[in-house]
Amino acid sequence: MKKFQFRLEALLTLKESKKEKALEAYALALKKRQDLQIAYENKQNTFETLGSNIASARQQPFAPSTQLSFFQNYLRQKDSLEKQKQDLQTASTEEKSRLNEFIQKKKDCDVLAKLKGKKKQQYFADSLRAEEKQIEDIVNSRQARFKEH
Repeated sequence: MKKFQFRLEALLTLKESKKEKALEAYALALKKRQDLQIAYENKQNTFETLGSNIASARQQPFAPSTQLSFFQNYLRQKDSLEKQKQDLQTASTEEKSRLNEFIQKKKDCDVLAKLKGKKKQQYFADSLRAEEKQIEDIVNSRQARFKEH
């Protein structure tokens, strides 16, 4: 019996390689989004702390010149927080895109792997039938010779 050989093995290997690269790209996108999520939460906490500091400073008498620096700092933090939020949304979209790409590559790879499994089963079933036929032919030929003697 000759060895089973899947004719699309090279294509399967190529698709598996592409699937692995898509998985790596998804992992990097996921890590980037998580890092940006943490940075966004940190900036949001800083922004809230700044707001509470400004509120507590306004409880006591303060110089009008400090009002301008508080306001400028508040606006800078707010702009920074908005930019971080946009970056986070972009990273989240990229993560979803990479996940969908990975899922598609995995499906393509799974289809070929399933086809390989079916072809392998069919090959072994055909080989088994051929061996049974050979054994049956041998038995029949021996019986025919035995009857002649």
